[in-house]
Amino acid sequence: LCQDILKVCPTHSDAQRLLAELRARYEQAEQFYATIKRELDHRPLAELISLLQEAVGLYPDHPSGHLVQTQLLARAQEYSQRMEEAVEHLRQGLWEPALCCLRRVQQINPAAPNVAGAIEFIREVQRHVELVRGHIDDAVRPHDRRRAISLARALDEYAQDARSSIRSA
Repeated sequence: LCQDILKVCPTHSDAQRLLAELRARYEQAEQFYATIKRELDHRPLAELISLLQEAVGLYPDHPSGHLVQTQLLARAQEYSQRMEEAVEHLRQGLWEPALCCLRRVQQINPAAPNVAGAIEFIREVQRHVELVRGHIDDAVRPHDRRRAISLARALDEYAQDARSSIRSA
């Protein structure tokens, strides 16, 4: 519209000012979209979403907007899906699959709250399980069946307690 006005009246100052403002907004939005595309695999989702909000606020119908929004949505959906899978694996006591999901969540969103703590918790559970399994193996070798059974029960209780602590969290 401004360009049409300027064709009819090239000295129309309001149309010139508005066109200059629109061009500046377009360029700013383009910079935001370029940053989002470039940083999609490196920045936390919250930062990327904030940048997207800024870009949309500047120039809602920017041509780069749809693609970037779609890419960011796909990333957010993968984050959500992997987090749900991790929680379900944790509830079932499936430590290794949960750990794989949480590592992917951390890749998708490095600033994801509580993920680093959950990963460390799982690693600690795995270390403890391996340690106790070693003790069970040591008890089985000299045919100390009672000790092996006692250790196995303790390990089952530990795993159950770990699952319970996750359920209550």
